[in-house]
Amino acid sequence: MTTRTSEARQTKRPDTDDAPRSTPFDVTLQKDAALDDAASDTATRIIDTARDLVQARGYNAFSYRDLSQLIGIKTSSIHYYFPTKGDLVEAIVARYREKFNADLHHIETQSENPFHRLDLYLQMLCNHFAQRSLFCLCGMLATDAASLPSNARAQVKGFFLDNESWLAPVLEAGRRDGAFRFEGPSEDRAALLFSAMQGAMLFAFTFEDEARLRRAAAHLLDSLRA
Repeated sequence: MTTRTSEARQTKRPDTDDAPRSTPFDVTLQKDAALDDAASDTATRIIDTARDLVQARGYNAFSYRDLSQLIGIKTSSIHYYFPTKGDLVEAIVARYREKFNADLHHIETQSENPFHRLDLYLQMLCNHFAQRSLFCLCGMLATDAASLPSNARAQVKGFFLDNESWLAPVLEAGRRDGAFRFEGPSEDRAALLFSAMQGAMLFAFTFEDEARLRRAAAHLLDSLRA
């Protein structure tokens, strides 16, 4: 006769015997994922803090020591993620461009009307300034263009070209539809418009007066009206 004790010994315990067990490889993967997340978070903090410093001071007026004091990590840790200051600025602008291009795509989803798209674009520039009261990141870097490393300078140029390349077809479509009136190639007008907004933003930043930028945006839009 089988005793209750022997039956208990023969009965499987599904919670332990049937459950999948972690292997050393699984544990290693979990640790690696945690380390990757931590590294990504640190790099993001460095980029965000450096962006604020660049927009407030410019390229030549901040150092890795400034970053280390603000973030609370060693300068050697910053060098680990971004070996040179040029590498850091390149990463900052690349991320800035990615976010800005996403905003441009959002405008395209809001309206197909060229006049309305341009109005939304100008409002977006004004709103970006109003949120932080800081000059455009790439506009600020452009003032230090002579001392920018080539990789960082290429990203800044790329940002300017992103804007001009987006504006030109909007302006051309508006002229074709009778919404805009201007002479010459739309590419030239796009470059002029973007340059004017950068200059207006610089004045607004200098005078700490958002209204200056909004007045300039309204005047530029009205000057194109057919």
